[in-house]
Amino acid sequence: MSVGVELQVDTVAPEDVVVAMDDWWSDYEVSFPENERFSRDRMIQFILGCNKECKTRVQFATLNGVIVGVQMSKIFPDNGFDFALEIWTKKSFRGKGIARQIYERGVHIDRELGLRLYAEVNPDRSLIFFHKLGLRELPIIYHQPPVGKYKPWVRLRFMMDINLTGGGMVGRRVLENDIGLVYEYLYGVPRENVQLMCKFGIDGDVS
Repeated sequence: MSVGVELQVDTVAPEDVVVAMDDWWSDYEVSFPENERFSRDRMIQFILGCNKECKTRVQFATLNGVIVGVQMSKIFPDNGFDFALEIWTKKSFRGKGIARQIYERGVHIDRELGLRLYAEVNPDRSLIFFHKLGLRELPIIYHQPPVGKYKPWVRLRFMMDINLTGGGMVGRRVLENDIGLVYEYLYGVPRENVQLMCKFGIDGDVS
């Protein structure tokens, strides 16, 4: 079934995302393993946690008024990047190109704003999908900070959309600073932990 004509993708105010939470929360829970997803309360903090340093951007994909896909990002305007934290679609609507359409709408906004885009990716579930979108793995051993009390650090891939940078990658200092901001503002982890939990220049070169 093609959904291209009926699908509507809109950027939604953070407060409205929380109001609509019952309409998308169960789909989020089944889309990610427990050690990689936020609790409901922590997700609300993430959505509403906007300040001068970072902003929340959420996009809803709807079909006939039903939310069938969501992308959540944190935008760091002064540092020039978008961190695409989560993207998922309703299970019964997967394989129809919805996630791609949501993502491409976000990329269009990022291009207009002159932002680079990162994502942390579980290689067992999403690596091929993000490769098709134009993201490439950065030469770094990356660990996602715990998403809740007693939860572990999780080894993931850290990727960047090279379509927004003319095919180029960022240097080590920029990357280290950007991941430090992600650690601090998304996960509440001191940015100094980047030095402890990430190793740069692995299987490549980040100068």
